[in-house]
Amino acid sequence: HSRRKLRAAESVLATQADEIILLTSSRALLDALFQTVPVVVSVKDESGRILMINAECQRFHGRGSEEFVGKTDFD
Repeated sequence: HSRRKLRAAESVLATQADEIILLTSSRALLDALFQTVPVVVSVKDESGRILMINAECQRFHGRGSEEFVGKTDFD
C-alpha cells in the first residue's frame, strides 16, 4: 500500500517536473519573441506602471529599460 502511494507521488512529481520544463521553455520563447519583434512593445500593470519594455522600444527612445520600468506615461 505504501509503495503504491510512493509510485503515485513519484508520478505526480514527474508530471510537475515536465510542466515546469514546458513552462520554462515557453517563457524563454516568449522572452525571445518579446525582445526580437521589430515593433515597440511595453508591458504595464493594472495601474499603468511599466513592467518591461523590449529592445526595439529602448532603441526607439534611445534610453535603457531602467529609465522606464516602474514609471507611468505621466512620469
